[in-house]
Amino acid sequence: MAGICGTDLRLWEKPEPSLRCCIISHQLADDVVEVGANVTAMAMGDRVLIE
Repeated sequence: MAGICGTDLRLWEKPEPSLRCCIISHQLADDVVEVGANVTAMAMGDRVLIE
């Protein structure tokens, strides 16, 4: 899942050749599908996001 922001809209309206065929969003959310043996702050199935 991804969101859009003002930067994304600006690039949609005025494309930059260097970003052609790139995913431009940077607000992401997903579910944890695997954790390492030493990970204690989250578990499989947790919902996470980055901003």
